[in-house]
Amino acid sequence: MTRRDEKICFACGTCTAGCPVRDVEPSFDPRRIVRRVALDLVDDDLLKTEVWLCADCHTCSERCPQKVPVNEIVMALRNLAVRRGLVHPSYRAQVETIRKAGRVYEVEDWNKKREKSGLPTLRDDGSAARQVLESLGVTLEAGEGEEPK
Repeated sequence: MTRRDEKICFACGTCTAGCPVRDVEPSFDPRRIVRRVALDLVDDDLLKTEVWLCADCHTCSERCPQKVPVNEIVMALRNLAVRRGLVHPSYRAQVETIRKAGRVYEVEDWNKKREKSGLPTLRDDGSAARQVLESLGVTLEAGEGEEPK
């Protein structure tokens, strides 16, 4: 996103109409996010909730007749949210699971299937993931009901 791509949006709604998240969460509106950025109306409410709902499927950007990179705008907003300490609790929980187990999902069931197929089991100690997180300076901690720091 090198130019002000959000400024070329003419708010046709194609991004919102094709959004699979919108099908399950009617309040999610990619068009509204782009308009808020274009009008410099980015606030903590947007950064705390809406930008974290995006599935990053790129449908919005692929269908946009103006080729506005909606997904890149959302990613930039997520980066801004992280810099402001507004990380959604679900992402904190994912980071903590990666730190503990080395992946987002537990591998116990996968290991059973791997063993049946004659494949080696996957390590589940998270040591490699912890090294990567530490090298990136990721320090997010999960906490039940915790507000983003």
